[in-house]
Amino acid sequence: MRRGAGPPAPSLGPSPPGGCPRLSRGARGPLRARADAAGVGSHVAFHGPIPPARLSTILAGATASVASLAPVPANEYAVATKVYSSLAAGCPVVYAGIGPTIDLLQEVGHPEAGVAVEYDADAVARAMIALADKPLPPAQRAAIAQESATRYSLTNIAARVVDECLRIATRRGA
Repeated sequence: MRRGAGPPAPSLGPSPPGGCPRLSRGARGPLRARADAAGVGSHVAFHGPIPPARLSTILAGATASVASLAPVPANEYAVATKVYSSLAAGCPVVYAGIGPTIDLLQEVGHPEAGVAVEYDADAVARAMIALADKPLPPAQRAAIAQESATRYSLTNIAARVVDECLRIATRRGA
């Protein structure tokens, strides 16, 4: 079983001269052939696994990223952790799939943080085009990164776990 269900997250990078956004994608092989056949191969950068420090830099400069989880029973409770990486970099996310990632995007606290769409190529394409047509200014990206750092920091999560444990223990009279 592969870790991180769903295809690697592509991200829309800065537009090169000529205006077409550059798509960066972690997969290779058949996807490269499809991109070439569609006439967009020169706008897609294919690469292998990316170290986290480098990924943060790429996402910080990307117009948007895409994360997905196939709509299968095993993913009903899964979270697309790629979303956390994007939000931490201030990069808006298009999420395609099912599960709690949809709620995560709605609860981020910033209306421009991302959008959840159905697991459908056309729906993802429409969402990506909408984000590419109206890229977020640096101040809004910084606000997304700050909200993410506050909400999802290990310190904040640990405090919530402790609070919940205390609440349960108090309720049980322990």
